[in-house]
Amino acid sequence: MRLKIIGNETGARESFFKTKEGIPGDGVCTLYDTPDKKLRLYCIRYGKQLIIIGAGGQYIFVVPSLNAVVVITSGNFRNGKTQQPELIFEQYILPELLE
Repeated sequence: MRLKIIGNETGARESFFKTKEGIPGDGVCTLYDTPDKKLRLYCIRYGKQLIIIGAGGQYIFVVPSLNAVVVITSGNFRNGKTQQPELIFEQYILPELLE
C-alpha cells in the first residue's frame, strides 16, 4: 500500500496524490493505491513531510522524515471539535517527536 511506501521509502510523492479534490485552496487531496483503483483516502498533504488523513476525529498522521506514524481515534462527529486531534498532534505529540 502507498502509506507503507511513503513511510518507509519515498515520502509523500506528489504522484501518489490527486490534488484539487476539495474546495479550491483548502489543500484537500486524495491518496490512492493505484490510479485505476476506486479506493482512495482524503487527506491534507504538506509537502513530502506530513500527511493528515482523518474524519470525525479519526486521524492518521504520517511523518516520514521523523519515521513516525501517529494514530488518534476519537468521536468528534458533529460536536464542533473536529480539529481537536490536529491540535493534540501539533501541541503535544509533534514537539516530543522533534526532541
